[in-house]
Amino acid sequence: MTIEFPPGSGPYGVTATVDAVWVTLVHAGAVARVPVHPDGRAGRPRVTDLDDPDCRPSVLCAAPDGAVWFSRTGDDAVGHVDRDGRPTRFPVPAGSAPYGVAPAADGVWFTATGTDALGLLTPDGAARTWALPPGSRPAAVTAAPDGTVWVALNGAGALARFADGEVDVVALPTADGGPVGIAAGADGVWVAQILAGSVAHVAADGAVTEVPLGPGAKPHAVAAVADGCRVTDWGTAHVVDVAGGEVRRRVDLAPGREPHGLAVGPDGAVWVALESGTLARVPG
Repeated sequence: MTIEFPPGSGPYGVTATVDAVWVTLVHAGAVARVPVHPDGRAGRPRVTDLDDPDCRPSVLCAAPDGAVWFSRTGDDAVGHVDRDGRPTRFPVPAGSAPYGVAPAADGVWFTATGTDALGLLTPDGAARTWALPPGSRPAAVTAAPDGTVWVALNGAGALARFADGEVDVVALPTADGGPVGIAAGADGVWVAQILAGSVAHVAADGAVTEVPLGPGAKPHAVAAVADGCRVTDWGTAHVVDVAGGEVRRRVDLAPGREPHGLAVGPDGAVWVALESGTLARVPG
């Protein structure tokens, strides 16, 4: 199943709630909500145009009430759209160029790619930041079940682990792997390394392993599942299932191109945003 969006709108980030899938339209300055029925059928998208067509809404995450948070990379802000389609803009420090977002107990985490920082936006709209290594270009962020926060450091080829106000850098086997997407699961953290063509896993005991995805692979976003992870391969336009330390399945997304964000729905299906113009559903 695919859902078409207007040419040039650029579907980019995806998140799933109980009854909908949300997608950012990075080139249109908009966010779309796609209702999903219990049998997996998708309804007609409702598009919320934001106040600035050049705000570049990128990564998004679901809030407990069914609303969504998302980064506005183009105008230094974090956005929020409620279930009824009402948008709100929250400014973050100038130059932040926020990219990754993840739900927090008291707000939303965001990465400030432009200033090498991890930020927390609280419900009152205040933003607090913590410094990350200079030149590390933080990309995606995820909150683990144990309360720690993990950041993919794209420019450093490493991860940052944040806990109790302290930042620790965790090295990856491929130093120049270019980590982008990151997702925490019950057994550790998965990260997509776009320059290494692999996904890496950091287990709860600190052990780090890598799984190569094959020739031409450029993994971008990753979602943790019970048996491993699901990852978008931007380089070859596939969704890849990784389980048991190896690639179990590759699903061709043609004719769509440039898969970026993905999310796993309640039924196990994988929803993928392809910047070429579609939102695709891949059965679990």
